[in-house]
Amino acid sequence: MTESVRRTSTYKTLAEHQEVLSSAEERFERARETIGPFLGPLAFFTVYLLPRALDQGQQTLAAIPSFPIVFWLSEAIPVMAGLRLAQDGHLWVEKWACLPS
Repeated sequence: MTESVRRTSTYKTLAEHQEVLSSAEERFERARETIGPFLGPLAFFTVYLLPRALDQGQQTLAAIPSFPIVFWLSEAIPVMAGLRLAQDGHLWVEKWACLPS
């Protein structure tokens, strides 16, 4: 092939794709991953226990997404694990929270 026809190479190894974080960015990432597991349940119970004009099932359903959303934002757990957590929470509401007390 001639030089004018040959494609340019855009392949990079994994080491070349790794970004270099500054020490401040590393501290932020570590803090975000450390605080996330504590903020997730705190967000859930805050939304769950705040008085609202909702039925108990609706209150629980409103609180469940706050847990995986905080986990996703803090990257405390993998995204797919957070999705599974949200699915299980909604299944729990369908099965138990809608029963008459």
